[in-house]
Amino acid sequence: MVDYVLRIAGIIWIGSMTGYIYIVLREKIYLKNNMIYLDYKNVDPEQIKEVKIKHFKLGHHELMAGDEIKVKLKSSKSIKGTVLGLAKDKKTILLMGSQGVRNLEIHAIEKLKVASKYGKFF
Repeated sequence: MVDYVLRIAGIIWIGSMTGYIYIVLREKIYLKNNMIYLDYKNVDPEQIKEVKIKHFKLGHHELMAGDEIKVKLKSSKSIKGTVLGLAKDKKTILLMGSQGVRNLEIHAIEKLKVASKYGKFF
């Protein structure tokens, strides 16, 4: 009985690792073709046109469009989302979350943590 459970757990683990590797390789192919695939339906083309810089450095973090980040603001509020890029005025980051796209002012950020980089393993 335990042997069957271990076999099933092993098969599930191998399947999940194969899926993860497939998704990261797909993201790498998109990056090679200068494309970023974002699976959100709440982004308008006008909001994408606001983005001027898609690859930038903020403090000691190098960010690019597609990276998932966690931000703690000076007002003790936390926000999770996917980076779209810097806005044209270069003072706000466009961050896409579950509620939609938000303009996040750079000077309001207290702490920034990169949850996952787009197209990178681990």
